[in-house]
Amino acid sequence: MKVVQAMIILLLLAFPYSYFAMFMQYEVDTILGYIISLLILVGVTIWAARQRQFIVFIAGCVLTFVISYAYAGRAHADEWQTMFFSLDPAQFSIAVSAVFIIIASVLFYFLKAKKRSSYYSSRW
Repeated sequence: MKVVQAMIILLLLAFPYSYFAMFMQYEVDTILGYIISLLILVGVTIWAARQRQFIVFIAGCVLTFVISYAYAGRAHADEWQTMFFSLDPAQFSIAVSAVFIIIASVLFYFLKAKKRSSYYSSRW
């Protein structure tokens, strides 16, 4: 069961969240994509932290970074050139992915299951 959960967490984290958010901003002209991506990423991070899936979490974060960069670098690069401030789509994808990964990493650190305190600290 733990292997199945690890695979589901990895697949959910490997989704190109920053590319999805950029696509939503370009097509619909709304920041709803960033909010949806962040909420899903936070939910999956909470699940991974509760299941103590650190290696899977790191692998998923790397995959979402690489996949988002690959999609943003080749698809719609000419059309999106002036859409995201003064950055090209690949650079903006790197920035958004980095922000998402930092938020998820901090959340994972604070939510991971703590080991019980030792016998000596519980005596006092």
